[in-house]
Amino acid sequence: RRRRGEEEGEEEDPQMRRHAWLAGWTVAVVVAVIGTLVVVKRFHNANRSSWIGDVMKPCLSPRALDLHRASSASTPIVRALPKSKDYGEDPRVRRKNLLRSLLVSPISIALTAIPVPAAVGEITAAANRGPQKKLFAYTMANGMQLYMDTVAEEKSRYFDGFNQRLRNLKQNNNGRPIRVLEIGIGAGANMKYFHDLGTDILLTGLDPNPFMESYARAQGEANDIPLQFVLADGMKIPFPDDTFDAVVSTLVLCSVEDVTRTLKEISRVVRPGGIFGFWEHVSAPSSKPILQTAQRLLDPLQQTLADGCHLTRNTLSSIQDSGCFVDVEYENFNFKSLGVLGPHVAGIATVS
Repeated sequence: RRRRGEEEGEEEDPQMRRHAWLAGWTVAVVVAVIGTLVVVKRFHNANRSSWIGDVMKPCLSPRALDLHRASSASTPIVRALPKSKDYGEDPRVRRKNLLRSLLVSPISIALTAIPVPAAVGEITAAANRGPQKKLFAYTMANGMQLYMDTVAEEKSRYFDGFNQRLRNLKQNNNGRPIRVLEIGIGAGANMKYFHDLGTDILLTGLDPNPFMESYARAQGEANDIPLQFVLADGMKIPFPDDTFDAVVSTLVLCSVEDVTRTLKEISRVVRPGGIFGFWEHVSAPSSKPILQTAQRLLDPLQQTLADGCHLTRNTLSSIQDSGCFVDVEYENFNFKSLGVLGPHVAGIATVS
């Protein structure tokens, strides 16, 4: 916009640019404060008698999983887990990963937000440029440790169930490998869950960000899974009908431009009787009005800084109402320590 203004002889509005610059720094400061609170929580978790623990205990309780069971009409596929169970990871490794996450995420967000164009509407367009896409890929590969630690056990349990469904499909495939498409494969965070399948799986990863490919391939090599990486998005999958036995997406339907169109594309490329696995953060239920309000207030900012990610989507309803699936098994979770990102839904849908 600045270049266009100069060419046309227009002067840039300094006040608008100053406001945009201040907005970027404000976001960075807020993220840094949240990161500091998380560090305080983690490092003082063992010492509940300290003054920090006493003062902040209401908002910095131990990692708690508020598991909301789905309706009785739905078949749960993920079992409840003990609320106080530890991850068993080396504390030194956990501290290192936490600090890296807390440093990488705020810095990445700040670098994306500070060079803000004068028009607020151009911020999202700027996120689609090369440098921002590269930075976003780096953030997804190196700045997600807090999230992954929080959901680790539940997500692992979910993929155990999903992989068992894949094995069941193989029995009906005359022994040939299962063809799986991952929509929005990103940095390959899910590769480790497919490791046990070995040669039973032929994995194709779809992502619109070209800078994700190197990270995804590295994860594939680390887990002995050959990967076919395709540069595309879920709204226009470049494969013929009935190509795959299964499709999986994690934290993807929150950011696609058109959820219904993406679901129709998924059902098109999966053979009848195949499955669609999903793990998504979603809008809070009506029983949590404060959390719902917070999500609505932060949704525009989340879309701007997180590559189009929405906080207020009811993904489960979209899946159930799409007409693409004959059966949807699901379970709802609320990871309280993730705040507005806490409400999740995970499930497996059978393609009609």
